[in-house]
Amino acid sequence: MQKFILKNIITGVKENLSYSELMTRLNKNRKEFFNTYRIETVSKKSIIEKLLFTLFVGVSSLAMGVLILESITQIF
Repeated sequence: MQKFILKNIITGVKENLSYSELMTRLNKNRKEFFNTYRIETVSKKSIIEKLLFTLFVGVSSLAMGVLILESITQIF
């Protein structure tokens, strides 16, 4: 899920906005918007995505270790 941080260049105030809120704000005053604000995107991964990635890397590393050990033992 992406969130957007809208930073006012003049005052330095930051606001957290969703995509729909950002589009609403942008459509109200498009001409002056980019002179006043800068947009930063923040992409947050869920805990499940992080756990699945960690599990995948761990299993892949284990499998590579097994393959390397198996090839070493077949050589000797």
